[in-house]
Amino acid sequence: MKIAVLKIGAFGDVLMSTPFLASLKKGFPSARIDYWLGSSFACILDNFPGINVIAFDERIFYRKHFWKLPGLIYRLRKERYDLIFVLDRHWVFGLVGWLGGIPKRIGFDRNGEGVFHSVKVHYGSRIHEIKQYVALARAVGCPRSDEKMRLYLSAKELQAGREIAYKYRIIGATAIAAGGAKNPGQDMASRRWPVERFALVAKEVAKSSKVVLVGGRDDVSYAEYISRNSKVVNLVGKYSLRDAAAVLKHCKVLITNDSGLMHIASAVGCCVAAIFGPTDPVRKAPPGSFYVWNAMVLDKEETFAVYSDEAKKNINKVSVEDVVEMWRKACRA
Repeated sequence: MKIAVLKIGAFGDVLMSTPFLASLKKGFPSARIDYWLGSSFACILDNFPGINVIAFDERIFYRKHFWKLPGLIYRLRKERYDLIFVLDRHWVFGLVGWLGGIPKRIGFDRNGEGVFHSVKVHYGSRIHEIKQYVALARAVGCPRSDEKMRLYLSAKELQAGREIAYKYRIIGATAIAAGGAKNPGQDMASRRWPVERFALVAKEVAKSSKVVLVGGRDDVSYAEYISRNSKVVNLVGKYSLRDAAAVLKHCKVLITNDSGLMHIASAVGCCVAAIFGPTDPVRKAPPGSFYVWNAMVLDKEETFAVYSDEAKKNINKVSVEDVVEMWRKACRA
């Protein structure tokens, strides 16, 4: 049997789908499973046992390069899959599976958008995204899975992480990721807590813990700002995403926005202390993590990923004191 899984991205969303993959592998132990994933995010599934990652140009959807869509459909048709799991919710992804000639198509039905799926799973309830993905596998009889996100680092990556951690003396340190919430074709600034407040948190945390700043090249300006008035180790933009994951294995806590690094840290065993604003931690916070959030009713916003002006301003209601207290609780855990 040949099974396709289709998802555009992003890092956190893909990691939240890994318990679904574990359930799928148990339900179809002898099947070939191909995960079709936007090329910018494919590295997150490196070394994942039993899963073949096939990268495609996510600009087809993010940048509306629809003239490339026939090529993607042709590639799917050529593989002659028996079934496909469509993890994105918009109806156009279901259409891709249908045009790909795949007889059995399992996906979400969000307010009628599952029209092209042969097996529809309701989307919109206030449950964690991990549970939503696992429900797709359960819909075709796969066994239940735990909610642990999986990230498989190679021996070389683990060694690199150890060397970096010892070089900068950050074993057991507190990591801070002040950026994130930015992907190809998407920049959700309302998920980023003000950098001025991160700087104040870093200054307070540095009184009793080593502080290391982590993030990608897009986050360099945040790190530079925090570094001005706080004694920190600044690793932002200096290492690959997977090397950063290996470094986070050696940190005690990560203070972060709702971002890809939030999920990556949880997947490698680093305690997460997350700041939420427009997004709902009941749906998105890693299992077992700590978070602060000014509670709002966000069901419609979360279902369609379109947020009101009020929701976009919500993160600003989280105070420095809220985050420092959350960090203390995480350190005691």
